Amino acid sequence: MQFRQDNIPAGVDWHQAKEYCSWIAEQTSLLFTLPTEAQWEYAARSGGEFIPYGTSTGTLEKGKSIPANEEVRAATQAGDFSNLAPYPVDIYAPNSLGLNQMSDNGYEWVSDWYLHDYYKNSPQKNPRGPIEGKEKVVRGLPHGDGWGGSLTMERYHAPAQITDNDTPITYTFRCVVNAGSI
Repeated sequence: MQFRQDNIPAGVDWHQAKEYCSWIAEQTSLLFTLPTEAQWEYAARSGGEFIPYGTSTGTLEKGKSIPANEEVRAATQAGDFSNLAPYPVDIYAPNSLGLNQMSDNGYEWVSDWYLHDYYKNSPQKNPRGPIEGKEKVVRGLPHGDGWGGSLTMERYHAPAQITDNDTPITYTFRCVVNAGSI
């Protein structure tokens, strides 16, 4: 596929993301898993700060914190411009926690099930999402959606199993490790 290149986020469904985190946990003997939605937002907000975007500056600046159109074009083998095209993860400086591009380089899977009104009655500290559901929460956006980046508090949802062969490219993930296992 034209969007599969080195240093570009892998497009996967939720089950594949979860399996990878489990595999890396087995390889390292560390407790790797998908982040909860609360962990993801805390990380995107540079440690819980009140910032609008998960970039190094907390702002959207084409060519400084999010890619300009020509940078997106250069990131694909075919030179395409597409809102589906992720770009290299280290193109811009990381946030204060050392994390790159948490605003607009793909929808990122988290471990939580989705329920539209979950936060009306959830615990205020470290909510873990509903016990079950039909869809999983995703955070962030593919490049180009929303004209550049997702607000750190925006949330979306998608089926855990993606069946459209072209859709998974927009779904990425990160694994987190429980600090107590280091």
